[in-house]
Amino acid sequence: MTVTIELPPEIEADMLAQAEALGMPVGEYLQSLLSGHMSAKGGGSKLSTEEWIGRFEAWVASHSEIAVVLPDAAMEREAIYGDHGR
Repeated sequence: MTVTIELPPEIEADMLAQAEALGMPVGEYLQSLLSGHMSAKGGGSKLSTEEWIGRFEAWVASHSEIAVVLPDAAMEREAIYGDHGR
């Protein structure tokens, strides 16, 4: 079956990035998403370890631009609570 859908540019860009991160053609990536969704809905087979890791790594990579790196000092008790709690 062939299906054509119109995607907003931001969703298309995210989908392309995730497919690229997995090293998959976009069509194959979409088929794997739909297959996983249908299996999960019907209680079918689970993802293999390799597929799960690949999807997880793609998800992590899709969030790399919004990551905030804090200095270690920001996680110290004094930085969080200040003079409270003494």
